Amino acid sequence: MLDGRVKTLHPAVHGGILARRSSNQHLAELADLGIGAIDLVAVNLYPFAATLAATDDRDELLENIDIGGVALIRAAAKNADDVWILVDPADYSRVLEAMEHTESANALRRELAAKAFALTAFYDAHIAAYLQQDLGQSFPELLTIPLRRLQSLRYGENPHQPGAFYAAGAAELGDTELAGVEQLHGLELSYINILDLQAAWASANDFDDIAVSIIKHTMPCCLATHPESQVQAYRRARETDPISAFGGILGFNRTVTAETVAAMRGHLYHVIVAPDYEPAALRRLRRRKDLRVMRWPSAVTRPPLHFEAAHVWGIDRGYLV
Repeated sequence: MLDGRVKTLHPAVHGGILARRSSNQHLAELADLGIGAIDLVAVNLYPFAATLAATDDRDELLENIDIGGVALIRAAAKNADDVWILVDPADYSRVLEAMEHTESANALRRELAAKAFALTAFYDAHIAAYLQQDLGQSFPELLTIPLRRLQSLRYGENPHQPGAFYAAGAAELGDTELAGVEQLHGLELSYINILDLQAAWASANDFDDIAVSIIKHTMPCCLATHPESQVQAYRRARETDPISAFGGILGFNRTVTAETVAAMRGHLYHVIVAPDYEPAALRRLRRRKDLRVMRWPSAVTRPPLHFEAAHVWGIDRGYLV
């Protein structure tokens, strides 16, 4: 009814999901009403984030806010002791296998319930951010930032600490901050590498002229520009502080040329980031075993949500935004 807005919002559906199988009263009510128990719920939500990335038409966006799907997910997850909830096709085979092994089924149902509630929170965070931005609310009373883990890191800030990299927004779109960066060569990025990589890219791209930035511990130790020559910009930057430049993170705001790579001979860096690389330049850089080569297009398209531009710093039991 209502052009499809109301499909699954019905007691016959939610009653079959929410009834506790251990309650004789619940089972008797289902029998009296002719409602069958529902033991598994699989839901794929309307693609709100993808729609938001493709259009700013408010009516279309509102029609892509899933109501019934979210209600089904929450109902099944709430009753996870009795009901399977599936929100990710990657979990289908795990559930089929667990159904044959009762001892592991309960633990998996609870794991999937936690995943389901995390997904609905992630989904609603996009909707809230869009509506808040539509109202011009840069600092709303309630701020939700949807984060998706892109990768687990070898360690955090120090070797004894775990760490992970999360991207803000729908990371599967590939257009959010570092989620749009491609690694062309080298070892896995570390926690500190990612911080310095961001600083190198941001500082170099703050200039219209050809710019080169060298970063140590998130701070530029060398930075220079040149109106015409990338090689000259690189040499100017390095000559600022050759000692601090050793082992730094190198950022460019133009395609790296083979001539510039030749000028880097004998200079040690851990990461280099640029919009692109000439083929000959990339071939030379790939000879460096300990160098990580990153391509970060300057024209990365951001999803139009205010949290994409937010800078968040953690303090004890709080955050500065």
